Amino acid sequence: MCPSCNAKRAHVTAVHLVERVLPHVPYRQWTLSFPHRVRWVLLKEAELLSDVLTLFLRAVFALQRWRARRGLQ
Repeated sequence: MCPSCNAKRAHVTAVHLVERVLPHVPYRQWTLSFPHRVRWVLLKEAELLSDVLTLFLRAVFALQRWRARRGLQ
């Protein structure tokens, strides 16, 4: 499959999700990225990846709770 076909499929899927699946409300996207060397380690160590994701989600949820208590967006 060529990159342009993948890009088109991703676009079509995104349009479908926005127009027919997801509710029309504001969204916030969080991205977690790592240097390439760390990515390879996490790719090979599923349990470590799970632990890292758990820590990331705890931090994001704690920030959201903190901001909600203070009435911040």
